[in-house]
Amino acid sequence: MTIFSRVQPEMEVVRLIPDRTVRNVQSRAFATALHDLHAPWWKRVRIGKEGVHYRSIPPFWYLLRLEAEEASFYAATEAGEPMRYLAHRLGRLWPKATLERCAWLGIPCESTEIREFGLERHNLFSLAIKASEDTEPLGTLLALTDEMREGDVVVFAACFEPYDRVVWNDRVENAHREWARGKLPRRMSLRDGWNPTGLLESLNALLYDVHETVLGGGASRDTAREKDRKRNEPPKKSAALTETQLEDDTRSKKTQAPFRGFLRASVTCADAARRQVLLRSAVNAFAGLAGDNRLVARKSPARALDEMNRLRMHPLSKASLNVSLYSAAEAGKFIQLPTAGLQEAYADLLHINRVSEVAVPNCFLDDSGIYVGTATDRGKTLDVFIPFDPKQPDTTMTSRGFVGSPRQGKDQALINLIVESKRKHGIGAVVLDWIDEHGRDEHGNQRGMSDAIRDALEPEDLIDLQFANYDWPIFFGPQMALAATKNSRIAADKISKELSDFLMGDETDMHQTYEYLRDAAKVCVGDLMDIKAMFASREFAEAKMSDMPQTGIGDEDLWATYWTKMSDAQRSSVFSPVNLRLAQILNDEALKPIFCQRPNPKLRYEEWVRDGKVILMRMKIGESAKTLAHFATMTVFLLKIASDGAGAPTWLVINEPHQIQTKGFVKFMKRILVEGPKYRLAPVVAFHHLGRGHLWPEFADTLSAANISWHAFYNSNLQTYEKLRVHLEPTFTPDSAMKQTKRFHYIAASWRDASGETQPAFLCAAPRPVAERHPTRDQNALSERHSREFGRPILEVLDEFRARQRTMAQSR
Repeated sequence: MTIFSRVQPEMEVVRLIPDRTVRNVQSRAFATALHDLHAPWWKRVRIGKEGVHYRSIPPFWYLLRLEAEEASFYAATEAGEPMRYLAHRLGRLWPKATLERCAWLGIPCESTEIREFGLERHNLFSLAIKASEDTEPLGTLLALTDEMREGDVVVFAACFEPYDRVVWNDRVENAHREWARGKLPRRMSLRDGWNPTGLLESLNALLYDVHETVLGGGASRDTAREKDRKRNEPPKKSAALTETQLEDDTRSKKTQAPFRGFLRASVTCADAARRQVLLRSAVNAFAGLAGDNRLVARKSPARALDEMNRLRMHPLSKASLNVSLYSAAEAGKFIQLPTAGLQEAYADLLHINRVSEVAVPNCFLDDSGIYVGTATDRGKTLDVFIPFDPKQPDTTMTSRGFVGSPRQGKDQALINLIVESKRKHGIGAVVLDWIDEHGRDEHGNQRGMSDAIRDALEPEDLIDLQFANYDWPIFFGPQMALAATKNSRIAADKISKELSDFLMGDETDMHQTYEYLRDAAKVCVGDLMDIKAMFASREFAEAKMSDMPQTGIGDEDLWATYWTKMSDAQRSSVFSPVNLRLAQILNDEALKPIFCQRPNPKLRYEEWVRDGKVILMRMKIGESAKTLAHFATMTVFLLKIASDGAGAPTWLVINEPHQIQTKGFVKFMKRILVEGPKYRLAPVVAFHHLGRGHLWPEFADTLSAANISWHAFYNSNLQTYEKLRVHLEPTFTPDSAMKQTKRFHYIAASWRDASGETQPAFLCAAPRPVAERHPTRDQNALSERHSREFGRPILEVLDEFRARQRTMAQSR
């Protein structure tokens, strides 16, 4: 049976990988926090049936290993609670640095020399701290690599053990009394020879250590301590040395957390001459810390190599009378990582985490939200979600911008947003797809946005409208908004306003024409052929006028003036601008069957939007797509306004708007980006860049200035990052954002929590394609079925047009 045993847990090592945000100005606070590992001896003793077990104070090791082509940083302490606490404090000191568990490589035995460092003067005196200077002595140590060759190894090791504050205070008080009497306090060391004063001071200090070990330290309770106080009282005459001669660092050292420190530097080099040169350089690296005190180097004992390899101090080393005591500020000076400037200077030497890692706000880690990818936080991969509260979806439904160069992953990320929103939260979407790409990539994933969304959702959640199928044209018009509201008069008024703005474009200053157009659109509830007839057929207009008193829709006097008091020339001046714009649609063989056929009762747009369906609107790029996209955007907005945002929230997806931008569309986008979220309609705009030659300048300025959330993928256009500067800072600069964003990654900028507060930008990895995360099915048959279910045969539609035109001709 063992009566007494010393408990020594295994040492655990972590590698420290810095990032560009590293600063070392808080190292003192870090060291102060580490002092919490100190506990009195009676709390470290456990008495049981198996005997007495004593646990020593956990040490903390900071290690810098230099080779000709690499510099690496490590921290070590005992496994278990000490390591957990150390990792926590390191995370506070360097929040964005990465900690990796690893094994300590150790130091070669051959061709190795070691020097240990200690304070030259009494522990009372402090080194020069210069708290604002956070690159020294690390910068000088890294400069050693300029002198190193392949196979050379330099290791700097700093081991710190918390020291009892009360015992430290007693020692400093004694030293201050010596100083006040004009005497220079001496270190407790036997290395200076048999100096009686130094020997007595060393023995006195040793007795204090024994007193601390047995009684736990604390107050001066013995008469010997009182005699010391009386003996050290200052004389009445002023001493040659005064308190004012001490630097601030020394005066503050007494009140700081103390540490027993063991500092060593080893040099491994096959060439003995160069080994001595490297040793001198390593010793001189600390010359800049000289203040009231300075570090001196001496040859280390034979056990030093074993201690540095095992990361355990031998009892003889710990019992030395010449152990230096450092304040938290001094200890922190040896615990450094390279700052951005040093990282640039030694870019080829350092293993740097060049990805800006930030502590991802907790609001984006709540898995009740919409999954949008992963982020790395101090080496841990975390799933990222857009917050969503079903009771308050307004803050979630903010406008979003997906910007990035081609083939960087923004389309797949946008597909993921739509699919995840629908599958998990029932959020609907209207996808305007004038690209409508088909086929699969080398991994078997759908290339086209609409096809990928279609195959990842249930058939009952989808409406697939192929407006490019000219044999089965599908109706789409503002009349659909009537079914979304109970008040047809108000609905007709809103329809007329939006439709008039759509048709007149930037020429709304033609007041008389605009007035008649708006009233005609109101009376005809957006039917384009009927609107034209109001201006061209007196009989048709009079028939509508006769209904006005009953419906309350329209201005009877306005049309009476038009048909009875205006001359033909006056009527022509009013009608010509309207007729010109209507002709762009009525004479277009692709658009007329869509906008001018009678509404199909099977097309329940207002119901689909309210129920959160995902509506795919496929069209072919061209002038027709420009008109259809603008009209579709306007109509969806009308549907949400008419229902006052009731029902499920809706994403309005506009992919590559540069393909369809017009003056009217850009003007309308300014409005919908701001007003859409009020009605739970959030535009999602995906495009390449904000530079010249892509989007119109006014559209680019609108997007960059709008209060939207950004998914900023890699972009070869630096101007894009400049325009997004206000959203990227302070986490990123435009230059760092461009360098750090890799393919299939994006910067989440100006994202908001559930309360609407904007959070700092962070880097996020886009999710894998939906086909790799969710079961999918080829639903091409659904697309074909919906074409015939919601469309009408083109010949039937043309017959309807001819019949209506004959009726209008007869009425003339």
